[in-house]
Amino acid sequence: MAGFHFGAVMKAKIGIPSTLSCLPLKRWLAGTRSFEIQESSVVEIATLFRKRDLQAAFVSPIEFARGSSEYRILPGFALSARFGIALHFREGLRKIGTMAANPADISEIVLARIVLAEEFETAPPIVPSAGGRLQALLAKTDSVLLTGDSRLRELSRDPHSIDIAEIWSDMVDLPYVYGVLCAREGLFPADALSELTSQDWEALSRDVAEEDIPAELRGEGQIVRVNEFLDECSYALSNEAEEGLMEFLRYAHYHGMIADIPLLQPYSSGSGDIL
Repeated sequence: MAGFHFGAVMKAKIGIPSTLSCLPLKRWLAGTRSFEIQESSVVEIATLFRKRDLQAAFVSPIEFARGSSEYRILPGFALSARFGIALHFREGLRKIGTMAANPADISEIVLARIVLAEEFETAPPIVPSAGGRLQALLAKTDSVLLTGDSRLRELSRDPHSIDIAEIWSDMVDLPYVYGVLCAREGLFPADALSELTSQDWEALSRDVAEEDIPAELRGEGQIVRVNEFLDECSYALSNEAEEGLMEFLRYAHYHGMIADIPLLQPYSSGSGDIL
C-alpha cells in the first residue's frame, strides 16, 4: 500500500500563543513525536479552536468559560504565576478614571476589573488599545494594563505601576492561571495524550537566550528580566493551579463577567478520530 507507514504517529495540531511565557511549552512540543504547532496570537488561536481547525489549544480562563460545554482540560499543563500583569499609571494620579487595555487580553482585563473593584473600590471604563507605546497611551488615559510581551517591553521604562496578578495572589493566596491546554472529548490522539501525561511539567526548561527574544524586546538587562519571570512561572496543572482557576471563575461570575461558573472537566478518552 503506497505511502502508508506502519507505526506512524498521528500528530495533533495544537495552537500556542506566540509569547515568551509560552516559549518553554513550544520548545517541548517541538521536541515530541505527537504534536504539530500552530503559533499565532491569542485571539487567532481561540478563533481557530472554535472553528475546529485545531485539535487542541492554549486557552485563557475566559475563553475556557465561553466554550466550557465543549472544552475539556488536557492533563498536566497550566501556565500560572503570582505576578506578571502591570497596571501603569500617571505620576501623582489619585484615582483611576480610565484604563487602556488590549481587547485581546480579555482574561487579564477581567482580573484587573476584579482586583480594582475588590481592593480599590473603583471600576474605570476600558479604553480599547492594541499596541502603542506606554507614554503615548498614558497621555490619553489614566492607566494602561500590560501583560505578556508588552509588559516585558515596558518593564524597565516606567516605575509607576502595580502588579495586578500579585495583588490577586495576595487576595486569595492562589496563583493567577494564564491558560490551560484544551481539546474536545474524543478528538485528541492517544499518543499525544500519553506524551502530555508522562511529562514532568515542573522540570520544563525555562532558560532563554538573547536570540530567543524578539528584537523589539531586547535591551540592557532584558534577558535577565525574562529569565526571572519564567523562573517564577509554573507550567504544571497542580491542585493549586486548579483552585486558582476556579477562584478566578467564581469572582468573574460574581462580578458579572461570565454568565455561569463552568466545571473544570478533564479530558478522559484520548481515543477519538483525527479532525
